[in-house]
Amino acid sequence: MVKSLKKKSDMSLAEQNRALIASQRLNKIILQSLNFHDVIQKIAETIPNELYFDTGIVAVIDRISQTIKRVGISSTKEAEGSVKTLTEAFNKTGISLSDQNNYMAKVVKENKLLITENLRDVLCPPLTAQQAIEIQNIIGTKTVVVYPIYGSMSTAIGVFVAGTKKKKEDLTKYELAIIQNFVDGVGIAMEHAILYSNLRKTSEQLRLANIKLQSLDKLKDEFVSLASHELRTP
Repeated sequence: MVKSLKKKSDMSLAEQNRALIASQRLNKIILQSLNFHDVIQKIAETIPNELYFDTGIVAVIDRISQTIKRVGISSTKEAEGSVKTLTEAFNKTGISLSDQNNYMAKVVKENKLLITENLRDVLCPPLTAQQAIEIQNIIGTKTVVVYPIYGSMSTAIGVFVAGTKKKKEDLTKYELAIIQNFVDGVGIAMEHAILYSNLRKTSEQLRLANIKLQSLDKLKDEFVSLASHELRTP
């Protein structure tokens, strides 16, 4: 009994250390780069490297098109082909926020995490059910946990998907708590990257507008000079 309690205590300490390392890793990602796509991809890669989950997807919500687009996905050597298929499909169509069957759309609407044992609940559409089954068999996922991602606002900015080879009943509350804490950090990282990306875009637009104004100002000076010359000429 004492040995069992000690083992449980040791495991909790190990889990806490792993959660701390994952948080530190996420902080480094935030500090190292503010490029949106770099940040999102690095976050996705952090999932199998630092957490208990084997694969992960970080997707962003496009409010204009009302769709969820795939942005970053962790990849393993055996799943490279599947990742490519998944990437192309998501980038082409995305997932409608009004989809009543897809778990990514459902977590945004219901504002809570959802757990499924079928990858097709997350990947269909844009993938077919058969494609989703094939990918699940390749990567060996048995349980998928889907979370909405929030920044500082009450509106979701993305979706976080984590897959594991563990069965649903084998996931501990502590493991789910770790991934939830990580998702909270992801929301901050995504929001910073989005703000930085928008700032760079605005700066570029202002730079181009300034160039255009300078060009118009030069044309105006040339016109005034020409008009003055014509007025002085008999």
